[in-house]
Amino acid sequence: MWGPALLSLLFILQTFLAFIPGQALMVASGYIYGFSGGVLITWISLVLGGQMAFWLARRYGRPFAEKWIAPEILNRWDKSAAGQGIPFYVVTLVMPFFPNDAMCYIAGLGNMNHRRFLVANTLGRGIASLLTVLVGAFSEQIPGLIWIAIVCFVILGTLGWFTARRYAGT
Repeated sequence: MWGPALLSLLFILQTFLAFIPGQALMVASGYIYGFSGGVLITWISLVLGGQMAFWLARRYGRPFAEKWIAPEILNRWDKSAAGQGIPFYVVTLVMPFFPNDAMCYIAGLGNMNHRRFLVANTLGRGIASLLTVLVGAFSEQIPGLIWIAIVCFVILGTLGWFTARRYAGT
């Protein structure tokens, strides 16, 4: 009974405390609660934590965000996010190499309204939850070749996104 509540709290806290490993929690959620239970706990908690970070950054501004996210990260990603919409935030909330939680603060500091961010947050966190919890829920059944395909997909997706951003800027 207390397990899902504690796990939800950890997911919400990891939005504010960088030392809590979000992806590891997501895999553990699938391993402990299975695919359906793990996705439900993970998705709801991550969306709630992301919306809280968005709202608090919007309400209290950059000084608040800098208490949780390094100013260099905020500066770098604030420039990349300027003028971006829902698809940009969906991608940054899905890919494990992006500062997912920082993107919630950045969206709150930017021009995106809360409804559009809720859509991006729900989609991005949902996709990330499905993919990562799947690994935990079925880790014993996933053959090595699929693991290689998953890793290649993530690497190629990340490289593709950076390449597209580079050429879009020229």
